[in-house]
Amino acid sequence: MENIAVSLIVDGSFKNVVIPKEMVSDLAEMLRNDGKTMVHFAKESVEAEGIVILAKGSKHSLMVLPNVNE
Repeated sequence: MENIAVSLIVDGSFKNVVIPKEMVSDLAEMLRNDGKTMVHFAKESVEAEGIVILAKGSKHSLMVLPNVNE
């Protein structure tokens, strides 16, 4: 099973994780349909609000800002 590094958006910040490649599209679909989803790891479970995948060697940065309209 091949893994891929992604950043989950959890509580307004990034959490870098490694998940099986097959789960990436499932996770993206659940987030698109439900808005949030629980992601379970061996030592913890987190509620993800989004997912970010940066290209290898990318020199870009991202920031998560709260939606002030809510």
